[in-house]
Amino acid sequence: MDYSIVIPTNRSSSSIQPLLLSLVQQTLLPRQIVIVYDCPHLTEDMKNQYHTDLKNIFSDYLLIQVDIVDMLSTPSFIPWQWASYVRNFWRSYVSSPYMIFVDDDNIFDTSACEDLLSYRTSDPHSQAIIAPLQWDHASTTIRPSLAIWFQALLCRPQWLSHRHITITQRYHRLLLASSNCLVWPTMIFQQFPFDESIPFVYEDLILTAQMTQWGISVVCDTKVLIHHYHAHRSKLAELYINTAQRAYYKAKHRIILASIITSGLQKVLFYVFWLRWHTCYLMICIVWYAPYSEWKWLLWWIIRGTRDGLLLR
Repeated sequence: MDYSIVIPTNRSSSSIQPLLLSLVQQTLLPRQIVIVYDCPHLTEDMKNQYHTDLKNIFSDYLLIQVDIVDMLSTPSFIPWQWASYVRNFWRSYVSSPYMIFVDDDNIFDTSACEDLLSYRTSDPHSQAIIAPLQWDHASTTIRPSLAIWFQALLCRPQWLSHRHITITQRYHRLLLASSNCLVWPTMIFQQFPFDESIPFVYEDLILTAQMTQWGISVVCDTKVLIHHYHAHRSKLAELYINTAQRAYYKAKHRIILASIITSGLQKVLFYVFWLRWHTCYLMICIVWYAPYSEWKWLLWWIIRGTRDGLLLR
């Protein structure tokens, strides 16, 4: 099957090497790999070294076309515009009918790509988006990145427990999914790009939630695991409220996400009760976990993001 892999990244070539090595070991090799390198301080020497490093990785795989997008090679690319912009920029480069979109801190099992794309065999006319389960290497748990229903209380997707994974069928319908790894016909993403007014924090969940509303199926392939590697994160970092920008976007985008997914009584309950509860919860976390010197700004950006989210809902 002809497919491309898209990797948005701001990491060095050595940092993404584990992902790239896992790709060249696939039982079904990609025809094309597109790397969108979001580095705002890129020099010509850095670019040449980056290209050389990647050329060495793919030297034995000449049939794989490797395209690198960066500010020097592609003048129209504007670095440091955040996740949605970077994830949208690949569209003019992918030439395969199917694509796998993966973040740079993930690693595939050797048969993962073939297994993910096999959904087409079960439904050759499907326009579904497929999401694998994501194994969080740091805490050895399944990440809370897939949702059958919207857990409005915490504005986060539902955890899929080990028991749930064991008893479920292979293809499980979802309302939304994380974009750490998504598989879809290329034409879907070209038709429905990320909203660049939502630069990060929930941009992936909002996109897939909107796709569900547009009638596109979002499906979890419970047979396929990808391994998500990241350094240890603090409680505030896990909640995406450890910096002023993250606190602002978390507060703002949770309301946008809730407005898309919830309806009827659930929407009323969200605005009357759950939003207040969740805002208090975030503030308590800031007071409990953040240094005293950071309280003022983090709390201010939670309040401001909540206000702006309510104005946009």
